Amino acid sequence: MNSKDANEHKVVRSQKLLKEIITTPANFIHNEKLQIALKSQGRFAKFDFPEYEILPCSLNTLKTASDALLNRGFIELDELRANAIIAIEKAKVSTVANTKTRTGLKYKVAELKEKNLILMNRHSEMRNIVSLLKAELKKIAVIETEEQRLEQYAFITKKTDAMLSLGIFTESK
Repeated sequence: MNSKDANEHKVVRSQKLLKEIITTPANFIHNEKLQIALKSQGRFAKFDFPEYEILPCSLNTLKTASDALLNRGFIELDELRANAIIAIEKAKVSTVANTKTRTGLKYKVAELKEKNLILMNRHSEMRNIVSLLKAELKKIAVIETEEQRLEQYAFITKKTDAMLSLGIFTESK
């Protein structure tokens, strides 16, 4: 297959994929790679999706091939890309927000279980920090001179700040 045929193949396959996304967006909600690629024309052109036999190319190549192959040219493909983004966003909202259906409840339960697991891990990490700080306080309590206590305090403060700066122990948004 020469490069012209490959580029035409990319346009046809991309058009088919975008139409499929628009008609059944729920199938693509969890494909983060695809959603990132849909955000811009350049990313979409460089997108590699072997399941649909879509290979990457430059944006100019995609535009040229689209103009030659589609009735409205690249504009048609770009509108499909924009509509695909909207369809996926709507599907995300409808699956998460609709807790009156069995599927919506399943999504909500899965989401809450995931959040619960994250919170349990954070709680455990915070308990570990408190435990470490208690142990360090005991060490400071037996130090005789004030200068050594201040030195130890500065060391413990740096150690605690380092642990917290990892982001593991901070609250989620």
